[in-house]
Amino acid sequence: MILEVKSADDFVTQPIWLEVSGNTLNYSPLPERLNFSQMQALRRPIKLPESGSFSCKLANLGVSAKITLALNGKRYEILVNTPARPKVLKLISGYVPSAYLADPLSMILQEISEECLIQTQHGFLGAAFNGLALPNAYPNALAYGQESFALTAIPSEYRALYQGSALKAKPRAYIHTPTASLQLVYEFTLNLPLSCKVAAFEHVDEHLENGKLVVERSTQSILYLRSSHSQCIYQYKNGHLVPVLDDELCLSEAFAPLQNWQIHQLDVPS
Repeated sequence: MILEVKSADDFVTQPIWLEVSGNTLNYSPLPERLNFSQMQALRRPIKLPESGSFSCKLANLGVSAKITLALNGKRYEILVNTPARPKVLKLISGYVPSAYLADPLSMILQEISEECLIQTQHGFLGAAFNGLALPNAYPNALAYGQESFALTAIPSEYRALYQGSALKAKPRAYIHTPTASLQLVYEFTLNLPLSCKVAAFEHVDEHLENGKLVVERSTQSILYLRSSHSQCIYQYKNGHLVPVLDDELCLSEAFAPLQNWQIHQLDVPS
């Protein structure tokens, strides 16, 4: 089921200039305008100093959401995969277009609304952040109920991160050297309405098709739930958590060790 079709030409972003000094990182957009293909062309491996202060140009800014879900009295991290790398589980993530470079929190909230679909007996849940309702991602394609899941930000206290001034909700950050990008990771808790009975946790992502970005829903695309206690990985099917038994599954670079703001890996064992 196709939920939305967008022109790939609508995506415009800018490379960023990064300045690192000890425990402080500051980024600012450069004036160059990039479409999706131009941004991808800049995402090439770079080598940076392993210690001390430095500055560099990076291809893009990305955002991710580390979401902890409370379900049946236990806590799980929400993970997804993509057709391009189906064996790698990652955080809900997205590229940040120019309009959101100064407000990446709004971008990741939009990504969560678009990618994380929770279906109940009363329809799909909306999303709310700090008590304020977010726009439903697909109002013309999906039947939303009256209830919402509640997102609350958990500010990072690890290091100082700025875009002119301190960023809202205090994400953590890392430079991904294989793709010359800066990634911000916002941490949230997700609480379900007490009265709802979950029918399905679905993941929706977009793919490029004939110059268009197509958002397509498939009941086969299910969110992965990783136990915060045991690190076991599950999917939710027919009202039950079902273990995912696949020794080839890996976690994305967001779970790799950090060295002077940098991550050098593409993935790590799950």
